[in-house]
Amino acid sequence: MTTSFTMTITAEETIKSFRVVGELYLIGSLERGVTVYRQQVRAHNLVWALSQIDKDPKRVHEVAVIGGGITGLTAAACILGLFPNARVHLFERSPDLCSLQQGCDTRWLHPRIYDWPARGSRAPSAALPVLDWSEGRASDVAAEILRRFHEYSCRVSHERLQVILGVDHLRITGRDLQVEWVGRRATRDGEFFRQGPAAGESEVFDRIIVATGFGLESYPAQFRTPSYWRNDTLAQPRLDGSVQTYVVSGYGDGALVDLCRLTIERFRQDRILYELFGHNPEPIEEMLGPAAAKALAGENVFDLLRAMEDSVLKGARDELRKRIRKDTRVFLHIRGGGKPGNTSLPDVFGDTSSFANRLLLFLLYRCGAFIPRFDELQSIVDDHSLPSANVICRYGPSAMAHLATVFTDEAAFADRFREMKELRSQSVYLQSAPGVFPDYAKDDDRSE
Repeated sequence: MTTSFTMTITAEETIKSFRVVGELYLIGSLERGVTVYRQQVRAHNLVWALSQIDKDPKRVHEVAVIGGGITGLTAAACILGLFPNARVHLFERSPDLCSLQQGCDTRWLHPRIYDWPARGSRAPSAALPVLDWSEGRASDVAAEILRRFHEYSCRVSHERLQVILGVDHLRITGRDLQVEWVGRRATRDGEFFRQGPAAGESEVFDRIIVATGFGLESYPAQFRTPSYWRNDTLAQPRLDGSVQTYVVSGYGDGALVDLCRLTIERFRQDRILYELFGHNPEPIEEMLGPAAAKALAGENVFDLLRAMEDSVLKGARDELRKRIRKDTRVFLHIRGGGKPGNTSLPDVFGDTSSFANRLLLFLLYRCGAFIPRFDELQSIVDDHSLPSANVICRYGPSAMAHLATVFTDEAAFADRFREMKELRSQSVYLQSAPGVFPDYAKDDDRSE
């Protein structure tokens, strides 16, 4: 078991970090540390904290969970487990749950890959009390999450879980805890939920949990980059022997993963670090620890990595040099992440990506695997006559703009949203003690 456990944050403090106003809560949309695992931990922590302060957890709670992705499913399942008489309405705009990762075979999910080289970061299992999963293709993880959610849903009466799919319109009146929507109530059909006819409805809830995530990625209108979670062939060798030129615009984790896919032969996100540093790299991990700690604290680590280049990193650099693709030429456009003041590559080794990806970026640069560019994106495209398909924009979503589409009066909560974004105080360590959440895969004695 590698799940982190700490009781240094009280239930009251935990709830405060999620509360927008009254019984309206927001999970993770304005936080850093955007991973599936960390969002699930946040969902666990919020529901656990609510159960700790509730004077009568067995009373009937009418709860709305907005968002049917992995975070929303986790929050809904946690509520069903800890509040035996809660009735949950789960809203999802897509016609199916967990739609973002479904069918995505080109992305790899690992619960703690962005924590490397911290202790426990290589453990393949999320080891979560609710909706647990192990590393794998995004499509496989989504299938596992849906299977486990089905187990939870089958253990409660139909009245306790209402799933509304294909939501074409949803607005929250926050202070009144009212949700109005046009959507399709779903029924369980085997392991799936099937949507029924559309209807417009509204209801007042005792509690609303917003788990809509961060919205879809933004990009310039002329470059319609597919979502990070859509399948593509960027990592596959060219079959016609030609050399293709690409530009990756941005320098967050999504951009750097795509940079690696375009520049490293046989790149697999789950294996690359072990292949470069050896399959038993504990001594290397210990030596990289100080740099990783500075990265976690948001510091720029370029100079630290440069100081290690001819010692700790030499073997990895030499191994990577053998793996540089010959069928691609790649520009990394590093004005696309919202900081036009960047004038040199070291500027982007701050807190915009994980330490593992910054390390790979440094090694790729030393191997001459890409060309940094600081001018306008359109200039690069024009200079090399690049087709739109060869322009990958990874700027991430605008969470604030996304939230504005959910609330009838977003301006009323704008100050609180800005405060939450500044504080970013939602813990990514499990706060509940082992055994608090019922295991619906094993425990047959459940309240209905």
